[in-house]
Amino acid sequence: QTTQLEKFEEVDRKRRSLEYAVTHIRAQTALKKKNDALASVDEAIEDIRQMSDEIVQLQQEIGDLKATQKGNMGELESICNEITTVENTLDQRVATTAEAREVLKQAQKNALNRKDKTTLTNHRDSYRKQQVSLTGKIQAYDPEVQQAQEALDKVDEQLRDAQAKVQALENASDGSAKDQYEQSKRKYDEIQEKLSSDRKTLEKLKSEKEEKENEVAQVKEENEQSSAEAQELKKKEHSLTKEIDETQSNLSDINKSQNGVRSKLRQFEAEMHRMQRAPSTRNLPISAAQVLEEYVADNQLDGYYGPVLSLVRMSDALYKPVERAVGNALFSVVVDSRLIAAKLIDVLTEAKAGRVTFIPLDTVKTKIASIPESFRGQDEKVKNLLDMVEFDARLRPAMEAVFGRTLLCFDAEIARSCRSSADCVTMDGVVYKKKGTLEGGYSADSQSKILNWLEFQRKRTQIKDLQDEMQKLSVQKIDLEDVKNKLIGEHSSVSSKLSNRAGALTIARQIKALEKEIDGIAKRIKSLESAIDGKTKKAAFYKTSYEQAKENIGENEEQIELQRVEMVETVSGLQSEYMEKQKLLQKSKSKAEKFEQELASVVEKITDIQTSLDKDSKAQDDIKIFEQDVQNCQENEDRIRSQLTSLRQQKDELAKDDDASKARDIEMQISRLKDDIDATRKRQSESETDEVQATKEHDMHKAHLDSMGAPPKETVEMFEQPLKTLNRRLAQAQRESEAFSGLNRKAVDQYRRLKQERDKFKGKLEEAHKSHEAIEKLISKLDREKDQKVQDFMNRVDRRFQEIMPRMIKGCRGELVLKTRGEETRKTWAGVSVKVQFPGSEEQMPLRSLSGGQATVVALGLIFAIQRCDPMPFYIFDEIDASLDTTFRASVAKLIHELSREATNETSAPPQFLCTTFREEQVQRADRWFVIRFRNGVSHVVNDATKQDALHIIKENAQSAVPQQGGKRKRQRLGAANVNAGSATPTHA
Repeated sequence: QTTQLEKFEEVDRKRRSLEYAVTHIRAQTALKKKNDALASVDEAIEDIRQMSDEIVQLQQEIGDLKATQKGNMGELESICNEITTVENTLDQRVATTAEAREVLKQAQKNALNRKDKTTLTNHRDSYRKQQVSLTGKIQAYDPEVQQAQEALDKVDEQLRDAQAKVQALENASDGSAKDQYEQSKRKYDEIQEKLSSDRKTLEKLKSEKEEKENEVAQVKEENEQSSAEAQELKKKEHSLTKEIDETQSNLSDINKSQNGVRSKLRQFEAEMHRMQRAPSTRNLPISAAQVLEEYVADNQLDGYYGPVLSLVRMSDALYKPVERAVGNALFSVVVDSRLIAAKLIDVLTEAKAGRVTFIPLDTVKTKIASIPESFRGQDEKVKNLLDMVEFDARLRPAMEAVFGRTLLCFDAEIARSCRSSADCVTMDGVVYKKKGTLEGGYSADSQSKILNWLEFQRKRTQIKDLQDEMQKLSVQKIDLEDVKNKLIGEHSSVSSKLSNRAGALTIARQIKALEKEIDGIAKRIKSLESAIDGKTKKAAFYKTSYEQAKENIGENEEQIELQRVEMVETVSGLQSEYMEKQKLLQKSKSKAEKFEQELASVVEKITDIQTSLDKDSKAQDDIKIFEQDVQNCQENEDRIRSQLTSLRQQKDELAKDDDASKARDIEMQISRLKDDIDATRKRQSESETDEVQATKEHDMHKAHLDSMGAPPKETVEMFEQPLKTLNRRLAQAQRESEAFSGLNRKAVDQYRRLKQERDKFKGKLEEAHKSHEAIEKLISKLDREKDQKVQDFMNRVDRRFQEIMPRMIKGCRGELVLKTRGEETRKTWAGVSVKVQFPGSEEQMPLRSLSGGQATVVALGLIFAIQRCDPMPFYIFDEIDASLDTTFRASVAKLIHELSREATNETSAPPQFLCTTFREEQVQRADRWFVIRFRNGVSHVVNDATKQDALHIIKENAQSAVPQQGGKRKRQRLGAANVNAGSATPTHA
């Protein structure tokens, strides 16, 4: 029976090996098909996502192009309006230039050429020479004419007097004196009437002159005002130009800011797309969360709260334990009811945005994990995870469902103890399941779902902020463009006013014409005043005549007659003389008049020539002014034409329809991408179908493998053989197994089970032997390390002990010896032996052979040696010098004083020593002193004691002490009852 069982076991093991190998190969083939299908699905999903991202980017570009096209239309309209304004200004400038050229042409026509001007100048110089010659001749005849004129005037005066007297006598003689009086009076009145008329005319001319002068002043004032106004207009034009430039600069800054924001926006969007495609964020419901938030915002849906992670607040240290304990439940969406959840599921299905778990508050079931009795009230050891997060009280049922089932333990041992009550998680992220499994462990921060989710939300916030900033910049740009168009309109208006203002040349000509009229009026006034002076003299003469006639009316007619005859004779003689003198004067005057006529003719010609030259000089000045005006008008016209050309170029550039063509190309590209997405989705669907079939096939073979149990050892060697060969060998093994159909199957199964248990126990035994050997090695290693460290420390203490003893007692030597017991291969430490050689001793003595004082000194040396190896900040010694003699007390006090100033290393401070004593040596070496008094059962410390106070107390204590037997008891009683002196070292104690 056993032989048959062994043969059957061998055949059956061969069959099972072949069957396991065939099934395993088929399962691996199905798994490969599944992985290939999954890879194809992932590739299709990635292609769809990339094409969708590209579509979104292209749609955004279309939006940007449309916005740019809309802005260009507004700018084109603005430029057209500006072109119209500039063209009107250009027409005005052209008219002004033509007018200036016409005036210049007329001025050039009126001006003399250089040849005529030279001829006139020569004639003028020639006539001036003739004028000088004639003036000399006239001046030569002037003395003769003057003498003749003086003689004639004298005779004429005598003749007039005589004639007057004769006439007076005749009037007196014939009774006509009254008629002469009346005639003179009438002529006097006529002259007075003419004088009155001339004076009125003079006043009128003066008034007219004053009006003309006022008009000149007014024109000059208006010219100044016009100049001031032109200056203000130029300032305003300059200010508007500056504002336009500043506005254009601000627009350029805004364009730069928009480009910067647009660049950052694209960068963040690219980072978001990379995050979505990254393996660490691929399983996060990012797309679904975006679709839900957009739908809720657009439809103003109430009852939607968002993912759990967005609704809680926790410290950074809780990210890892919360993520390990809660898992994907952090991304479950909290809503008010199942109806809202169903509506949102339809939205996700329609948008194909993936799956999301919803937590309806109206139906959620909660269960809070309870803390074991042994840990209740110990929040520093274990707490419910729900108590570690903060949230809105309305959402408590959902938070209890997510966090309330897990306990947060601050130690792994506590988690093991509490795992029987609920799932537990440690701060390291290790999860202890209630079922007994262990999950979690180390993971990089880059794999953290919480950190990736928060980073993604931060990117979304940054993108939203950048979009808001982009919107603000667009509004600012539109406002600045409106301001710019308004400023350009104002600038055109000011330029038009400047161009329409009367020129300075016209005003100068008007002022000169008025001044010429004023000069004519002044000449007329001067001539009239001269005529008035002549008529005034005549009036005075006639007044004298009629007054004299009035006086002579009453004289004797006889006397008058005699006198008349006499005077007639005198008059006759004077008339003869007057005729001779008059002939002589007439002769001289005729010659002088001839020269004067020639001189007048020459002067007139000189005046005409000078007038022509002055007119020509004035015309030349006018020509220069007109040429400057023409040049200014031409420059303005050229500037406006250049501005008009620039505006037309801008108009032509904006009129081009490049953006529309780009938009059409992008729309065609989007259409092609959508077709590619449909084809990719079809390929994805086929790959998903293949993946489902491969999964079913793999699961079937996997289940078969699981039912077959552990494979035999030789099965691994069969994995390399072809499947066809294995099938043939499997069929042969099945035929061989049929020969053992008569065997007891239960016995076979029992044999197989017992054999497996035996093999299992053998494996455990071998594992236990290996663990035992490893533990023994570890113990041996730890013992060696422990022994080595003990040996090293004792060596250090021994060196310090050998240094301290000679410092404390001169000539003293000491050493420490480490005792061991056991065999050479396994020694154990038995203790420490102290050997000391005091001065005067020939060999080292053990500690038990020393006196009390010597043992105290050795103990202090050992303490100080340890202190040098393992320093403490301070030491308290209670009457360590009680059993020492004077020499030892002084040595110990000196050593303590020295050690209180020595630091054991560069980083530590010197140690402090607090000593209680009744001995003077310690007090002498101390740096500070305290006195403790015991009164009424209470100790009182005096902090401000001095060395003298302490020495005085010690002296009193020594005097009151009793020698030998009673001394110690008495001193103790006095120390306890009365006083106790203490010293402290070092200074900073």
